Amino acid sequence: MFPAETSLIPATVALVRFYIENGFLVFFHNYPFWYLGSTPYKFLIGPVVPIVTGFIRILLPNVSLFNILIYLIVLSFIISAVGWGMLVKKITNNKILTFLMVFIFLILPGKYFTAFGLEEATYVIARNLLPFLFLFILEKKKITSILFLSLILLINTSILTQSLVGIGAISLNLKSFKKNLSLILYSLIIVTFWYTPTYWITILFNPSIGGLSLGKLFLRVFELVRSLLPVLFAFFVVRLGKVKRPILERFALIWFGVFIFLTFYRFVADYDFWSDWTAWLPELEIGFTILFAYYYQTKSYKNIFYIILIIFLPTYVITKNISLKSLITSSPPKYMQNIDKLNTLSNGKNVFLSGSSVFWANAFYNIYQVRGGKDQVSIHKTWDKASYEFREGNDAEKTFTWLKNLNIQYVLIHTNKSQEYYKDFQNIYKWDNVGKIVWQENGDFIIKTF
Repeated sequence: MFPAETSLIPATVALVRFYIENGFLVFFHNYPFWYLGSTPYKFLIGPVVPIVTGFIRILLPNVSLFNILIYLIVLSFIISAVGWGMLVKKITNNKILTFLMVFIFLILPGKYFTAFGLEEATYVIARNLLPFLFLFILEKKKITSILFLSLILLINTSILTQSLVGIGAISLNLKSFKKNLSLILYSLIIVTFWYTPTYWITILFNPSIGGLSLGKLFLRVFELVRSLLPVLFAFFVVRLGKVKRPILERFALIWFGVFIFLTFYRFVADYDFWSDWTAWLPELEIGFTILFAYYYQTKSYKNIFYIILIIFLPTYVITKNISLKSLITSSPPKYMQNIDKLNTLSNGKNVFLSGSSVFWANAFYNIYQVRGGKDQVSIHKTWDKASYEFREGNDAEKTFTWLKNLNIQYVLIHTNKSQEYYKDFQNIYKWDNVGKIVWQENGDFIIKTF
């Protein structure tokens, strides 16, 4: 089985494959195939999924890594449904409401489209474990909460936003929120022993975004603070309102409200970038599910109508752009024969790929790329500038200079007739002046640089 062409699951497969082929010590070395070998392997993936997948592979050696990860994702959704059900049951002690919530959660389609069409496997798995964290916090199990959050972060640290929102929503008052917030700090301290402080510095002030000058540092901090404003506003609206709400409704409104604001924030920033502003759809579905079940129980049908209108747009956009038939397929993308040819020609030399090809290439081949599958942790200072020039620049001389500086020998270029989903290259004509075509087929061609 294989996910949709646009999925990031192949990037997970690539990293897990490298771990299985080379052993545990890879966590203490750079990953050679992305960002010109500049980035530590442990920055690209947490240790939990590679170790678990490697163990399963020992037990089931004939099962592909794609199949194992897809099964783990499906299992994580089932576990997540159980976790959210347990949380709702703990809050309300209402079996009917709990079963209704679990049923709605399982049938809503958005999270499946994002999981198999857009997202990376460890991120999906980590997110699906969150309800157990909130349950432990609600039960005031401090040590268990810290250790469980640490486990989630060792799967994928990108889940911090959802963790913060959920902890704030589950807290009964500001005092308990401050107390619960310390759980995140303790967990961050624990996992930093694994990831190292450099990991967090890289994420906050990524050199690939433009360097570490003082002015750019302030700009980066300003962007981070600005992105938190919708979160703070949602907390203010729900928690400081005069209406006394039951714990379940309050939790769901804060959760739903925060991710509505974040979705709207991204939509306003760039509404054409649909895969970005619809990325919070799984979180919206969780809030929607709880609110729908609660409002159905209380016969608040007008509120049900409102939340259906809110969740309809991102669901429609995702299901329109990603075909249901493509979510799980029997074969990889059709353009894989092009990557196979590139692998043969390059023979260990540096190459440039773009589009979804970037994520699929290293799931099958040991190709040395300029790009990779997790840009926010890349350490190479100029790969992104070169990438921009290759894809969108119209100056052949600048392109040639970047190719020479980064020692790139081959470039796989897709035209508008390519089978590649993303048509990244804007100025195809310039490549005649920087190399010669050594292979051409199905709307793609490979350039060997001069």
